[in-house]
Amino acid sequence: MKALYFLPAIAIFGIACSSEGNPDLDKLQAKKDSLETVINKTNEELQVVNEDIKALSKDEVKRFAVSLAELNIQPFEHYIKIQGTVEADKSVQLNAQANGSVKAIYVKEGSTVNAGQPIIALDTDIIDQNIAELNKGLELAAFVFEKQERLWKQNIGSELEYKKAKNDKEGLEQKLKTLQSQKALSIITAPFSGTVDEIFPKLGELANPGAPMVRVVNLNSLKVQAEVPENYISKIHKNDKVLIGLEGDTKPFESSIKQVANYIQPANRTFKITAAISSKEHNVLPNQLVQVHVCDYRADKALAVSNQALQQDLSGKDYVFIAKQTKAGWIAKKALVDTGYSTENRTEIKSGLTAGDLIIENGARSIKEGDLLSVLK
Repeated sequence: MKALYFLPAIAIFGIACSSEGNPDLDKLQAKKDSLETVINKTNEELQVVNEDIKALSKDEVKRFAVSLAELNIQPFEHYIKIQGTVEADKSVQLNAQANGSVKAIYVKEGSTVNAGQPIIALDTDIIDQNIAELNKGLELAAFVFEKQERLWKQNIGSELEYKKAKNDKEGLEQKLKTLQSQKALSIITAPFSGTVDEIFPKLGELANPGAPMVRVVNLNSLKVQAEVPENYISKIHKNDKVLIGLEGDTKPFESSIKQVANYIQPANRTFKITAAISSKEHNVLPNQLVQVHVCDYRADKALAVSNQALQQDLSGKDYVFIAKQTKAGWIAKKALVDTGYSTENRTEIKSGLTAGDLIIENGARSIKEGDLLSVLK
């Protein structure tokens, strides 16, 4: 029995000794190990791919969320924006026309005055004294003239005496008128009905001719004037619509052009336009700066798209994406367009689109032609 177990052991030992010395077998074993490593790595990658396939097979094909806007025929207007100034037809600074100290101020700043109402009076004591003296002299001259005139009619006295008496009387009358006119200049009166905006002198101050005295403003008649570059002269006409924006206002108000100047300013190559406005409706003041939007183009029937929908390719061609309904759902289709005027928000489309097209707006810059869409409500 021992011999039977001994022989296999010897055989096994002999085989082991012979394998350790066989180089071909070692190469095969190394190649096997290398292949098994490759197989294991490939199986790992294959497992990842199978998981991705499995995950994608559960979901639908990716769809891009977009919003649509139906293209409709509507009026389109283009405006140029320039700076204008509010002016009052009745706004005046009244200056002194005579010498004298301020004797009386009859109103306060903010007071309402009527045309011809006295506002400020200067001291006229010296003029009053001169007038009193002239009146006395005129009284005597008038008496002498009346006597000479009666004698002259009776052919009594000389012609020289008659004409001298007449000349003395008329000369004094003219001097009296002059003094009375000078006295009238010492009273500052309102040239029109309005509001006293500012009073410059104080009571008792000396005023010289040309010194500012008071400013009177009537806000019932205001206008906006603006200077437009001459290259727009053929596009702007009387009664054209304008939008006037005030500082801090988000929405400009509408007016129209009442006058277009017939003269180009040589210094800056502009022409002046005038639009009427109402102070009561819009709370504007003279000399206030405003933004004037002048309509230089209008199409009553036009197609226009939002600027966020309009794009340009590498060749410089303008295009938009429109949404088309298919069996697979909504898809994006590229449409080349010819554009016209453009505003801050919209651009006129001359060709390439038709009314009823569904324009992709929000999300248009994240898609390409043929992408499936998820339309937001």
